[in-house]
Amino acid sequence: MSVKIVIVGAGAAGLAAATKLFENGLTDFVILEATDRIGGRIWTVPFGSNTVDLGAQFCHGQKNNVVFEMAGPLDLLEESLFSRRNVLVFSDGSQAPTDVTDRMMQVANHVMDEDYIRSASSEKEILGEYFEKNFRQILSHTDDFQTMETSLVDDFIIFYHNYLKGYLAVDSWNSLTTAEVQDYKECEGFVRQSWKGKGFNSFLQLLMKQHPSQNCSAIPLEDKILFTKRVTKISRDSSSNSNLIIKCEDNSEYSAESAIITVSLGVLKQTHSTLFSPPLPNLNVSAIEGLHFGTVNKAFLEFPQAFWTERGNVFRLVWRKSDLKDLRSSNFSWTEGVSTFFAIDDYPNVLATWLVGPEGRQSENLTDDDIREGLLMLLRKFFIGCHIPEPLRFMRSRWNSDPNFLGSYSSRSLETEKRKTGAKDLSTPVSDAHGKPVILFAGEATSPTHWSTVHGAVESGWREADRLIQWYKS
Repeated sequence: MSVKIVIVGAGAAGLAAATKLFENGLTDFVILEATDRIGGRIWTVPFGSNTVDLGAQFCHGQKNNVVFEMAGPLDLLEESLFSRRNVLVFSDGSQAPTDVTDRMMQVANHVMDEDYIRSASSEKEILGEYFEKNFRQILSHTDDFQTMETSLVDDFIIFYHNYLKGYLAVDSWNSLTTAEVQDYKECEGFVRQSWKGKGFNSFLQLLMKQHPSQNCSAIPLEDKILFTKRVTKISRDSSSNSNLIIKCEDNSEYSAESAIITVSLGVLKQTHSTLFSPPLPNLNVSAIEGLHFGTVNKAFLEFPQAFWTERGNVFRLVWRKSDLKDLRSSNFSWTEGVSTFFAIDDYPNVLATWLVGPEGRQSENLTDDDIREGLLMLLRKFFIGCHIPEPLRFMRSRWNSDPNFLGSYSSRSLETEKRKTGAKDLSTPVSDAHGKPVILFAGEATSPTHWSTVHGAVESGWREADRLIQWYKS
């Protein structure tokens, strides 16, 4: 089969590129999708009487956020309850006063603010060292610091490290520098907005202009997407010096003038040396190997009734040092990767959690029964005084062991700094002798300011589509 353009991957970046091409008259393309569904790391699945998001869950911010710009005016989003009633709960069953929790979280978030980092860090510091030094310094000047237990501050720092491991998809905050926060651009507005129980899949409909609330002509991509087409080889046709030959695992073959590659950074890390022939330029390879790709898994528990509502919506787990020592020598050591339990918007009897860091990856080797037992152990330890019933339903993700993703989202690392590379290098297209872009890269990891987000992925898909549109128009 011969087409002008092949898009590899039907996630947010791939669909964004496809819709942009289609609307600009470049319709001679196909999308090769390795799985049997669209969405990539957007994955809304049925769970009991409702749905949950195994991947992307929140719209992060409003200003300059393409997700909000499409969904907000249609009243499809609302501020998540995740933003309200956050509490610190301790492994001895106690709970910090709300004002103490709020104060410590405010100071921690202030220390992590990009503007503060620029003023407080004259050079790129190891993130963990920077945070602990500045957190203790600012907190010591607050009025309520004298009434706080010294151990509370120490335990909170341990918790916040675990929290950031999930937020940044890293194994340790000592594996990256403050550049991670300085370079990233947060979108102003509500940090977490939910989809009113409908799930992030709603956004895929918006991209293709197929959502019931849209009053416009749908973009018909159904015939353009070919499922279960895992690409195994992308070769430059030596006879044409430009055309690509793209082979799939099922032995199907496609000829194209250009290809937009939107697979995850995790897949590129594992396959780039065998996927591309001839090999990619050193600029792209250095970025692939230098950028970090981490794993954050989710687990969901549905209970007969919500036992947590009087206490809060979001529960930050803080381990006492003696309890943490015992945990690390137990069969439940992997649960150290659980930093937070949180309620799900519009699904009142469900608690969710993130499994982060090396423990989050380790958990993928355990059975569902093992995970469920470990999570119930945590709830019964941290929620003393509550009756914790057996859950009605359980579900979890396995992003790291899925060969189509091999992780969750990208971040920076010490290796990124060492190689002096970044998203801009990864997104540099491979061109032919005439300057025509032949191999192009899109996806959240190629976004220089919005990596790890859906809006960053969409922006990157539009960027590469525009690159081809400009070429053909010129």
